[in-house]
Amino acid sequence: MSITLGGISLPDLVPSENLRFGDSRVKAIFAESRAYTPIIFEQHKGYVEFDLTGGPQSAWIKYSTLVSLQSIASVPGAEYVLSYESVLYNTRFRNWDQPVIEADPLVIKVSPGNDDLYNNVVIRLIAII
Repeated sequence: MSITLGGISLPDLVPSENLRFGDSRVKAIFAESRAYTPIIFEQHKGYVEFDLTGGPQSAWIKYSTLVSLQSIASVPGAEYVLSYESVLYNTRFRNWDQPVIEADPLVIKVSPGNDDLYNNVVIRLIAII
């Protein structure tokens, strides 16, 4: 399973169920609303909160990837394309939900190198629907 976020490859991270099932929930709301009100393009634009997560034994990322993610997360309001299972989502980082990115180093170092690995990754995002 391949995930990319803003062009950054994040292999083996798993999105929370909000992303996987949130889209069908939004479509159901659209279907119900069509019977009662005319739909104006982007009238019902909203978002679904979700996390990309990895565990202690999976989805390890390198320090260089973590730095790249922190760099793009620091741009307020910027949208990035998330590719997951051949579906593209417009996403933003949930900057109000700190820390936006969490990760634990496998080996704690004062000055980590680019190839040092991190696990227990959590990236907090919203999908713009």
